[in-house]
Amino acid sequence: MIRIIEVGKYRRLLVIGIFGGRRMCGSHLKFGFEFSIISTIMSGSAIELGQEPPEAVAVPEPEVNVDGYGRLAGDVLGAVRFSPGWQRIQGLIADEQSSRDLVAATEASLAELPSYRAQILRLKYSLSTPGSPGLSYQELVPYFGYTAGTVGKMVKSAVRSLRIQDRLDPINRVVYPERY
Repeated sequence: MIRIIEVGKYRRLLVIGIFGGRRMCGSHLKFGFEFSIISTIMSGSAIELGQEPPEAVAVPEPEVNVDGYGRLAGDVLGAVRFSPGWQRIQGLIADEQSSRDLVAATEASLAELPSYRAQILRLKYSLSTPGSPGLSYQELVPYFGYTAGTVGKMVKSAVRSLRIQDRLDPINRVVYPERY
């Protein structure tokens, strides 16, 4: 994760990532091109050693395509347009808190998949592009280098693999809470 944070009149580029199996934070000053490990992140925030904490910087949440998450959840649950399941998912998307829960549950399910299958679904349903209707199989061809038919089979296989009960549970708990 890379964030540019303004502290007073200086800009700092914070690089947070995995170094040697530990979550670490490095700082790169605008004028000095040294990269040094500052501190191991033990909690949610990191401060330079010997420095006062900077003023809180509001980092906007990344926008997500809630409609894409709804379409993916509907496909995984087998909800057909205008069916009760589809209408329930549309109701969840309309409510802000419920849509956050649906996004979190779907992300939890995607985390259980192999990375290439999760990537296929993220691209197909345009999960990180708000307002996008999703990509067609033909539009996915350049990403994978296969024919549209093969890409379609890959997408269907990825959706089927999400239907395994352990992977499906987080989505079911949000869409059908009365069953749990």
